[in-house]
Amino acid sequence: MAIGTSAPELFTSLIGTTVTKNNIGLDTILGSAAFNLTFLIGVTALVTGKAAQLSKWPVTRDSLCYVVSVIAVYIVLSDHRVAWYESLILIILYGMYIVVMYFNSKLSTLVEKLSEDQTPDKLDEEEHTTLAAHKVDGYKSLDKVNGATPSLENNRSIQDTEKSNSTDKGPNKDDEDLLFDEIDSPLELPEKWWQRILWVLCLPIGLVLFITIPDCRKQKWRRFFIVTFITSIVWLSLLSYAMVWTFSVIGYTLHISDDVLSFAILGPATSIPDLVGSIVVARDGYWDMAVSNSIGSNVFELLLCLGGTFFISAFLPPFAKNLTVIMKENSVMIISVQLLLALAITMVAIIFSGWKLTRKVGFALVFCYVSFLTFEILYKIGILGPEGLPICELRY
Repeated sequence: MAIGTSAPELFTSLIGTTVTKNNIGLDTILGSAAFNLTFLIGVTALVTGKAAQLSKWPVTRDSLCYVVSVIAVYIVLSDHRVAWYESLILIILYGMYIVVMYFNSKLSTLVEKLSEDQTPDKLDEEEHTTLAAHKVDGYKSLDKVNGATPSLENNRSIQDTEKSNSTDKGPNKDDEDLLFDEIDSPLELPEKWWQRILWVLCLPIGLVLFITIPDCRKQKWRRFFIVTFITSIVWLSLLSYAMVWTFSVIGYTLHISDDVLSFAILGPATSIPDLVGSIVVARDGYWDMAVSNSIGSNVFELLLCLGGTFFISAFLPPFAKNLTVIMKENSVMIISVQLLLALAITMVAIIFSGWKLTRKVGFALVFCYVSFLTFEILYKIGILGPEGLPICELRY
């Protein structure tokens, strides 16, 4: 999930380094990382509106991997030069992260066994509590959160109720196929006036995507899912190129540094899929997945997006001679400290709330993001830091 929702950042980084040859890709990823860690988690807590119990292991696991990622990126970028073997190290680190995720269930069991303050009874109770938190008839809050402790008998009845609901009320495959086959055409005019405005604005691109991308949700196109995937990737790369080019022109026209635009606008904009994905799974009760998606996306962006981009760029002009990418970023240390501080604030807020994601925690994280964003903008334009970075050069 984290990899899929972070695809825009990957293409933006590739285009920013290989085509426009500026810091748009780097600052977009750093801005997205700050957005995911604070604003995304905060808004998810605010939108869902219910206190949710988080599991300790997934949050702790991804947080530790995130710390390693930030430190590795800082070491690589500290001298503003990225050699091909340094970028390869970032890619290898992400491969190690994939290995950790592959053995996640075994590592989780091992961590629980090594916990000194847990007994087998408590472990069994925690397992049932997590099951109830994620799967009870759509509710995200537990009796345990409200002060009561669920018993094993109650948990068994919960599981029986879940099975009954899935059997009696769950849609079967034929119903889902019928639902997807009835998806409206983009040429159908909506009923509400504001929907019609959006329909007019989105009709050109919506019609082109409808024609060129097979809808594999429908039964007749289901076997063409590979074509759907490939065409989606192609369109994503083309739209990313158009987005980077547009913001470069806007920055030059308005005399705004590319770094400011990419960190403050492109970063959050490319993280919209992460935000939507986290809200959807949180509403279904999978809060651990929502939080892990935000932090896991950052690990993917910092290690694989940056590492892969630098590795490819090192073998392309004008960096191919020395196999080293030269960066112009002058606030790597500041951003790295901010990212680590954002993680610390997020973890402290969650721990002090009893490993619950509440509205208070959501407001605190949103305020944290606004503060970080304001400071970074003032630093990049030269008010709180050195002279502002230059605007993208104009080439005919």
